[in-house]
Amino acid sequence: MSVKETHLKGTPESVIKYVSEQKKAQTVHFSEDETSNYYAENGNVKGVWMGNGAAIQGLSCYVNNSDLEKLLHGVTMDGHDISKRGNHQNNRRMGSDWTFSAPKAASILSIDDSRVKAWMLESVQQAIENFYAREMSHARKGKGGVITEFSDLIVAAGFLHETARAADGIIDPQLHVHVVIPNLIQRADGQWASLRSDYGKKSRKIYALGDAQVAYLMNKMQVLGGYELELRLECDKKGIEHLSFGVQGISREAEDAFSGRKKQIQSYLLKSGIDPKKATRKQKDFAVLNTRVSKDRNVDKKYLKDALRQRAHDAGIDLDSIRAAAAKRAAVTQKQQSCTGMDVTNITVHSSSDFGEDVAISHDYQSAFGPDNIG
Repeated sequence: MSVKETHLKGTPESVIKYVSEQKKAQTVHFSEDETSNYYAENGNVKGVWMGNGAAIQGLSCYVNNSDLEKLLHGVTMDGHDISKRGNHQNNRRMGSDWTFSAPKAASILSIDDSRVKAWMLESVQQAIENFYAREMSHARKGKGGVITEFSDLIVAAGFLHETARAADGIIDPQLHVHVVIPNLIQRADGQWASLRSDYGKKSRKIYALGDAQVAYLMNKMQVLGGYELELRLECDKKGIEHLSFGVQGISREAEDAFSGRKKQIQSYLLKSGIDPKKATRKQKDFAVLNTRVSKDRNVDKKYLKDALRQRAHDAGIDLDSIRAAAAKRAAVTQKQQSCTGMDVTNITVHSSSDFGEDVAISHDYQSAFGPDNIG
């Protein structure tokens, strides 16, 4: 699955670092100001505002950390404070981090094509505003917030990170976007309230959210970039298929050469007597924490790019040739709409009503592409 939610809990006084091994599975306890620091990578990353609720609060373009901290406190830009409702202010839920990860081939292409980074962030914004806000977000109302109503007036801040944490001293490209959604949303009556996410039956809406983002990214890479993509349906241990893709010219073996963190985590699980394919979410989270090192914020970007290009060459990836061929295809097709990309996008986004049922979406992909086109 290309998206994962992490609950953000704590108070300004409970300063426990994100990288601490004290972190519990699926929950991070730290302060609001430290939250902003982590996502902005100490000022090296500019976040962007997303969601209709952000516009209502007068927030646009780049994220100011103090504004994000205020929202995580449960305080709107005009000073309306909802943080003390329910008397849970000592351990209140600040919000959630929805982390979207790009397929490895896209991350590899981003070494030499900065447009892929922009497309990744744009595709996440589309998924958040077109799917999460319209299909998953609810505003609480009434005593205890037991009654909810649909609302798409959420506030979100997206931060694009370009690399994975070092594995054995080696840094791999890994495009991923942290979307921080503070725990507040505007109701139809204009009041701001706590936010509740509707995951759907068996969390199927979360899967759809991840698939929607991948579909949007595919569309941009095909139509705007001209890249030749290979559609993949990756099956998780629950038997649920998730949308992914490869890129012509980048083999799976080459992708593995840039997956150091994945290998590191799998090695840790094996040493612990756990089959990586059968590991639970909690076991995987524990492995991630115990193999995690702090990100080096001071890596020379030019040096890193040169090193990654050389590694790509050593892995048999000709980035220049792939991009040149893509540019020729884009020149021919850019004025046309990519049927493939749009079919995936429409199927993913508009099939949301089916996620209350126990129906696999893979059949829709099969009908759109045919079995011969799915890798």
